[in-house]
Order: sequence, then structure tokens, then C-alpha cells
Amino acid sequence: MMNDLELAKDQAKKYSDNKLDKNQEDVIDFDIKILTTSYWPTYTSFELSVPAEIKSCMDNFNTFYTRQQQNHHRELKWNFAMGTAIVSGKLPGASKSYDFVVSTYQMCIMYLFNYQKELSLAEIAEHMGFDETTCRKNM
Repeated sequence: MMNDLELAKDQAKKYSDNKLDKNQEDVIDFDIKILTTSYWPTYTSFELSVPAEIKSCMDNFNTFYTRQQQNHHRELKWNFAMGTAIVSGKLPGASKSYDFVVSTYQMCIMYLFNYQKELSLAEIAEHMGFDETTCRKNM
């Protein structure tokens, strides 16, 4: 496991260096860890319809990762159950912004409110592809 984390750090550094070399910038601050599935516990993960800004970063990383010769035989799978995000937001009537540390699922739920002021639990579950129980856990 420790070796896997070191390899993940190296991969993240290579990606960061590659972006600098190409003068490419992600639209958000995006950090990724590539971990070997067999070394870690398994978690139930749902397919997500992620926000466009995150999808863009994922596509950029996919392109970078698959172009590396040593990765041609590997399959990249996104495990959203393991992710976290720092979301900055301003609450109505507040003069300052706040940072919220949330799971990837919670971030995607919060993102829905950029487009609609009110959503029912059923509407959120439908957008996210969750069952109602999973949706409640992430609210």
C-alpha cells in the first residue's frame, strides 16, 4: 500500500509537470491519485454525471495517462466514493465565502444548486443516479 501511494505521488507529479510543459491549465484545481485496485478495500461506487469542469479535467488526465507506454495494458476506473473536494461558496446574505470539505457525491449535489434554487430529494436522486437511501446519506 505504501509503495502504491508513492507511485501515485509520482504519477500526480508527472501529470502536473506535463501540464506545465504544455502550458495547459485545468479549469479547477484538480488532484488525482492512481491506486491499484487489488491493494485497497473495495467500495460501492455509482456512475456519476459529473459537472463539465470536472469532466474536462478527467478527460485531460485520461489523455495523459493512456499516452504513457507503461499504461497501455491498464484500465483507468474512476472511484467517486473515495474522492473529496473543497467547495467555496457564499451563503445568501453572507459577506464572506466559506470553504466546505465534502465528498465527490456531495460536491456534485451542491453543483446542482448552481442551476436551480430548490430541488426535491427525488429530483436530486434522479440527477445523481442514486437510490433514495444513498441520496439521503450524501445530503
